[in-house]
Amino acid sequence: MPPPDPRWSTDRGHGPLLPLILAGLFLGLTVVGARAAGWRAQGTAAYRAGDLAGALVAYTRGVAVTPDDPVLWNNVAVLLWRLGEVGLAGKAAAEAVALRPDYPEAERNRRLFATLGGDGVTSQDRRVRFLAALLARRAHARTGVADLIPAVRAATPPPPGPMPPTKGASPPLPRPAAAHSRQVAAGSPAAVMAPVAEEAAGDQGGRVPAAILRLPPGAPDVLLVDKQAHRLYRFRGTADGPVAVATVGCVVGKRAGRKRRRGDLRTPEGVYFLERHLDGKGLPPLYGAMAYPTDYPNSFDRLAGRDGGGIWLHGTDDPGRLATPDDSRGCVVVANADLETLSADIRTRRTPLVVVSAITWLSPARARARAEEITAWLDGWRRDWQEGAWDRYRGRYADAFFRLGHTTALRWLARKRAFFAEEGTRRIEVREITLLAAAGQTVAIFDQGYSSLRHHDHGVKRIYLIGDGGGYRIVAERWIPVPALIRLAHGGRRAALGS
Repeated sequence: MPPPDPRWSTDRGHGPLLPLILAGLFLGLTVVGARAAGWRAQGTAAYRAGDLAGALVAYTRGVAVTPDDPVLWNNVAVLLWRLGEVGLAGKAAAEAVALRPDYPEAERNRRLFATLGGDGVTSQDRRVRFLAALLARRAHARTGVADLIPAVRAATPPPPGPMPPTKGASPPLPRPAAAHSRQVAAGSPAAVMAPVAEEAAGDQGGRVPAAILRLPPGAPDVLLVDKQAHRLYRFRGTADGPVAVATVGCVVGKRAGRKRRRGDLRTPEGVYFLERHLDGKGLPPLYGAMAYPTDYPNSFDRLAGRDGGGIWLHGTDDPGRLATPDDSRGCVVVANADLETLSADIRTRRTPLVVVSAITWLSPARARARAEEITAWLDGWRRDWQEGAWDRYRGRYADAFFRLGHTTALRWLARKRAFFAEEGTRRIEVREITLLAAAGQTVAIFDQGYSSLRHHDHGVKRIYLIGDGGGYRIVAERWIPVPALIRLAHGGRRAALGS
């Protein structure tokens, strides 16, 4: 049996609950005390920006200051649910109801989380442990057995810090991207909630998906799958950053979570590419009008021991299949008509398919700052290669790079030295950099030109990176040669890096 998934009723006949439930999750935010409201406002702002860790810090400090705020506990419940702590989320919602019995939104959440169940606290984060201990002590205090529960201080309390300024009531927390509304049977936890309106493509509020740090105009579109919302977005590069130009519904794996093993019925999470196009005429009806196999498992997956294969983006000949959005064996499935529309802009081996559990958002300034870190590192890599600074160049590659390449650093570097000794002066250019980062996988894709007296080539390179800040290392590279005819078509592009 797959683990319970907070998106859906346990009765498949009821249809998905998430689009309807989220409409009421964050209602009723009011100021209960200046200090708690300040932390609550800070947590709300972090959540709105997609910073779940920051929201956890602020909300935990809030309940430590004012543990009798039912609205704050309801928001804590929803945040814990997003972090995968379903059992603890139910206890936080129950605490909100205990503090305010006439709190319908918290009661709906409590009933939902109780239906989903949970396996106890799984996180090692000290703030989650603090919340668990605080909730246990408060629950047992109501039954007169609080003395049997260790003091909350035994679980590391949140660190002290300055209070943020308070500016009235906190705004409602945002909903995850909405899926299509569907009927919910009477008596289910969300039966009386209003449907969630579908979010229009491009309605990003000026924010940037954390998974798409940089997407220059003219680069291949990026397909971004939000597994929780069951939506596939097509993002296009513009002068103002990536913009969603299309949104369609999709089906993902029958079991929640990230794919790890062959046959586990889960959809992988990370940065992948559509490697080739398969016409539906040669495929079973299960795959619809066409299919695009991906490169799962990629280099990151292999390093992490994740296996399996056969993960495709494909259509379906069953018009009703999208009504059961957790129904694939791990593939991403969309309606035939939607895939036919998307296919007009798919470039095999070039179009990324990025899969995330749920989309998080960054301000343009924050996305730009991280992108600039990576592009500066890439420019250093390019210069070290062009100048033959072999010690620095070798230092930019992780040991895992050589393991995946079935070679040693010494042999690899010896071949590089010998090749460049024959080449003489060389020029290396890097242009049109796309930067993607999802599920711990960071990938840079760019046009690369190499020229010397003996050798000229041009193509697309993918670089798979680990680390952050200035400490990136390459674990894998992929080179895709570009024919001369295509090269001429793109010859006038502005260089992003190069000298």
